[in-house]
Amino acid sequence: MERTGVIGLGRMGSAIAERFAAQGHAVSGWTRSGRQVAGVTPAATLADLVAGSDILVLSLLDDRAVGETLDALLARDLSGRLIIDTSTASPQLLCSRAEAFAAAGARAVDAPISGGPELVRTGACGIFIGGAPAAAEAAAKVLGALSGRIFAVGPLGAGLVMKVINNGMLQAYFSG
Repeated sequence: MERTGVIGLGRMGSAIAERFAAQGHAVSGWTRSGRQVAGVTPAATLADLVAGSDILVLSLLDDRAVGETLDALLARDLSGRLIIDTSTASPQLLCSRAEAFAAAGARAVDAPISGGPELVRTGACGIFIGGAPAAAEAAAKVLGALSGRIFAVGPLGAGLVMKVINNGMLQAYFSG
């Protein structure tokens, strides 16, 4: 069984880690604050999490946290790893590092989640995946533990663009 590591255990990252664990995945987690989540094996450091994971799922607060974490990951052995960034951040953060991740032997996709932690915990969220077809397909298999509503929408960065469009449409619908 593939080992999943969740980076960022705030409200959304905790829900993601809990859902993976509830679906029978071997899941570990790491966060800068040291927060722990029931049912999730804590990693002492980011390096420990990377070393013990085949799949790395990022759920981070903002552009700064995403950029710093992506750079920290690039300092590690990423051979054969699948990196799934669920953070709602600038698409350029991951896209600008795509070649470096590929050179390090990793595949990367953006896969922002539509819906809050409560929808993640019940498997009712939506997920938009942007990335190369093979990487998007691999990510969809992993993310199937979180939801049956997964949409591969194009190249790297397209998932984040689609989430922004989706959110805008929902806001227009409910405000009007």
